[in-house]
Amino acid sequence: MDATVQTGKLARLWRFPLITGLICIGLGIWTLIDPSETLPIFAYTFAAILVFAGISQFVSCGFMSKFGGSWGWGLVIGLLDLIAGVWMFTLPEAALTTTFLYIIAIWILVVAVNAIVEACAMSSHSPFALVFMIILLIATMVFAVVFLCNPIVSGMTAWLWLGLSLITFGVYRLILANRIKNMKTIRFRV
Repeated sequence: MDATVQTGKLARLWRFPLITGLICIGLGIWTLIDPSETLPIFAYTFAAILVFAGISQFVSCGFMSKFGGSWGWGLVIGLLDLIAGVWMFTLPEAALTTTFLYIIAIWILVVAVNAIVEACAMSSHSPFALVFMIILLIATMVFAVVFLCNPIVSGMTAWLWLGLSLITFGVYRLILANRIKNMKTIRFRV
C-alpha cells in the first residue's frame, strides 16, 4: 500500500539548508583566501559553538524530560559538546588550531555520511539531483580523508582540504534546500 504525506510544513524549512550552505561556501572561500587568519578564528568559534550546543542540549533535555520520551542520549551529547568546547578553550592557540583541524575533518565525515542518508530520503523527488548530491558528498568525504590520512603533508595544505570540503558540502546544502522547497508530497510504501 502506498501512502502520501503532504509536505507543506517540511517545505517551509528549506531556508535552513540554504543558510547553512551559503555559510559553508563563504567559510570555504574565506579559508582558501586567508588561511593564516581563518583557522584560529574558526577554532575559537567552533569551541564557542560546542559550549553553546552543550548548554542548548541540556535545556532541551530538561524540557523533553517533562514529556517523557528519550532524552538520555541528548544529555550525553550535550555533556560531550560542553566538555569538548571547554577543553578546546584551554589549549594554546597552536595546539587549538591543530586540534580543530582534526575535529572538523572528523565532523565533516560524520555530517557527510548523515547527508547521504538525507539525499537518499529525497531520491523519489529528483533522481538526477540525488546522483549529483551524492557525488558532492563523496568528494567532501575524500577531501576530509585525504587530510586525516596524511597529516604531515596535509598540515601544510590543511586549509586547502578544509576549504574544499566546506565548499562542496555547501553546494550540497544549496541543492538540498532547492529540493525541499520544490517538494510537494512524499510517497512511501507502508
